[in-house]
Amino acid sequence: MSWQVWTTIGAWLLVTAVALAAHLFGREARTLPKRCASPEALRRARLGVALSITGPLLAYAAGLVVAAVTGQWAVVGLATVLLIIGVAATGLFLAPH
Repeated sequence: MSWQVWTTIGAWLLVTAVALAAHLFGREARTLPKRCASPEALRRARLGVALSITGPLLAYAAGLVVAAVTGQWAVVGLATVLLIIGVAATGLFLAPH
């Protein structure tokens, strides 16, 4: 196998590690607040918790599908890492506690 294949495999192993780390962080760090000031705040917190927990894994799965369909494994791997980080940051912003 060429060095490009090994580089791509290593890159996707790193993407997997980032996705699992973001998922575990979202699962352990996010809980719904006991009381919310308004129904809108509760809705926002629920969305943030759901996004923090499932978002990184869904972004990872979407990245794998896109990479398999297009064949651009390295480029899609980078885009997937950025998407996972963006999803995790959005979940953190919506449910900071």
